Amino acid sequence: MKRSTKFDEEICRQNLLLTISEMGLADKDVKYKIIPDIDPKRPSYGEDSVFELVVIPRSDVDGKLFTIEQVSRLFCFIRDKGPTQVKVRLSEDTETGAIVELHTSVRVRKPSQMANIDTGHPPFRIIV
Repeated sequence: MKRSTKFDEEICRQNLLLTISEMGLADKDVKYKIIPDIDPKRPSYGEDSVFELVVIPRSDVDGKLFTIEQVSRLFCFIRDKGPTQVKVRLSEDTETGAIVELHTSVRVRKPSQMANIDTGHPPFRIIV
């Protein structure tokens, strides 16, 4: 799979939509929970701290639901970079809507350094 050299709000949105489609949720009103996935064993850099403490601090995201546009804006807050990986899991499913959890790495990198390239919609990967 070819590594991308660009990551912006539109690419993030399209990749998340592809992921949601693979989950069979394309026809539903989907809302998202952002769950920061902090790994103290991994080194973090200045931009990682900004992303963790300013962009998606637990106090601002815990218990809140976001639209796909809001998720895309937050994940692309740091120009040309995004979370290294986002594990996507279905939390709730009804006839008309769904809530999806986004377990988000707080490490941000350029698109060429993102995980889940093999999915075709990095940095997103469906987990069960």
